[in-house]
Amino acid sequence: MHDARSALNVTLDALAQYAENLNRQPQDLFDLPALRRVTGDSEEMIQAMLNREEVNEGDLRQRFVRRFEAALELRLSPDTGATYSLAVIAASYGQSKESLRKLLVGTGLPAAHAQAGLEAFFGVDPGYLLSPSLPALDRALQPLLRQLSDEVIRASGARMSYRGFEDEDRLEGFSQLPPTDQDALRRMVAGLLVTKKTEPTQ
Repeated sequence: MHDARSALNVTLDALAQYAENLNRQPQDLFDLPALRRVTGDSEEMIQAMLNREEVNEGDLRQRFVRRFEAALELRLSPDTGATYSLAVIAASYGQSKESLRKLLVGTGLPAAHAQAGLEAFFGVDPGYLLSPSLPALDRALQPLLRQLSDEVIRASGARMSYRGFEDEDRLEGFSQLPPTDQDALRRMVAGLLVTKKTEPTQ
């Protein structure tokens, strides 16, 4: 959990630095309903984690029920606009609604195939139903981190000489880099911004 907290703190530090360089308030960056939809945790829990406070996730059974109920509430049927019935959900991965109902009253945890079936039905990421909250929030913040870092790079007029791109090539080449290289460049820019901020003035 310490590593998960450290990883989330790194993301939050980078977001705060990007916000400062873009003249934005850090607290205005976060869309709590959207983060709830992605993580399945309550907005109160998410806000506490963004504030770097400790949260009580409950045990695995409580986490499963919380995440399932969030998916049921937030991911409605596109045909009817209503919540899915337990029978329809359970049938999608070959189980009965009674077996699903037992899970929802906290009598056990889903088997691997049931968890995968539920996550596939709701169209959520693998691990959504049982992942610890800190890494779940960290993953949910990555698109925002990429968006802001791209804005900072563009705003700074950054130039690249990177993997065959010439110095005069501007950020047209950025989108052609592999995603892992793009993330590495974003982290480098964030580090440079922090270094520049802490350099003593002459």
